[in-house]
Order: sequence, then C-alpha cells, then structure tokens
Amino acid sequence: MKYSLSPPAISCNLSGLRTYLTIAGTTVIRLKSHPSPSVRYGVVFGLLGYEDELAISTLIELSSDRDGDVRNWATFGLGSQIETDTTAIREALYQRFINENTDENYEIYAEALVGLAKRKDSRILTRLIEELLSDYVGVLAVEAAEEFADSRLYPALMQLQQRWTENNDLLESAINNCQEQT
Repeated sequence: MKYSLSPPAISCNLSGLRTYLTIAGTTVIRLKSHPSPSVRYGVVFGLLGYEDELAISTLIELSSDRDGDVRNWATFGLGSQIETDTTAIREALYQRFINENTDENYEIYAEALVGLAKRKDSRILTRLIEELLSDYVGVLAVEAAEEFADSRLYPALMQLQQRWTENNDLLESAINNCQEQT
C-alpha cells in the first residue's frame, strides 16, 4: 500500500524530523527542491539550529528560494540560529541584505542584517546607521546594533532613544553594547 501526503503534511512531518536529523538528514535535504513551498519550508524548519556542513549548505541554497517564507526562515536560520561564521554564510546573508531591501521583503533584509551584525561584517555599518536614523526603525535593526556592538552606532542609538516606543530593554542593551568602554 502506498501513501500520499499533502505538502502541508510533509512540511509538518519534516519539522518533526528535526530531532532525528543525524539519521534522517539526507532524506530531509533531498526534499530541498520539492515543487511545494510548504515542503521546502519544512526542510528549512527541520534544519534550524544545526551547524553541520550539509545543513548549512542547504540553508544557504534555500536562502535564495523563490518563495519569500522559505527565504525568510532560511535567512533567519543562517543569521540567528547558528554560531558558525564562514565566507559562504556571510555571502548568502549579504545577498539577502542587498536584494531584499524592500517593504515587501523587509523582514528577510532585517534577518540578514542581524546575521551580518552578529558576525561583525563591516559592509553593513553605514546602512545600519542609516536604518537607526530613519523614520521607521524596526526591532531587528536595534537587535543588529546590539549584536554589532560598535561605538560608531552610539550616536544614532542615542537619537533613536528620544523617539523609540518599542522594546526599551533591547534599546538600552544596544546602547550599552555600543558605548565606548573607558
């Protein structure tokens, strides 16, 4: 008897395989090119937090997926869910940083910004300062400043403090991390 699962059911099952990645990883990864975005999303979710080379290379590939949710979660996985820092990861994040800077894809852009800040990638510094000084500042931009922890961000964060109405603890932490240590 052969069973057929719908894409949402496959996605849900792939997400559950997360615990068994070392055994089932190659099976999960083989589905990275599945025609359904729900299945590719399940692959991404199943790989979140894993730092082995195959999981990372799959997340890198899926960070440029045609589906926005798949790209977003793969970018989040690379940027915030692992500590590994390689040129390939930085380049994948940088591609999302430069290619997703639109209102429609802002979350992907901001996840890339956080991931690059976490890795102290100097290519984002000028843009991060511009973000912090802009009319709309998202929480992820402040999180990126907190991660980057560079004194050149301090003046922009101090200006932001005058009008920030979101997570005050996050802003305070970013300010403290960017304050010059004497």
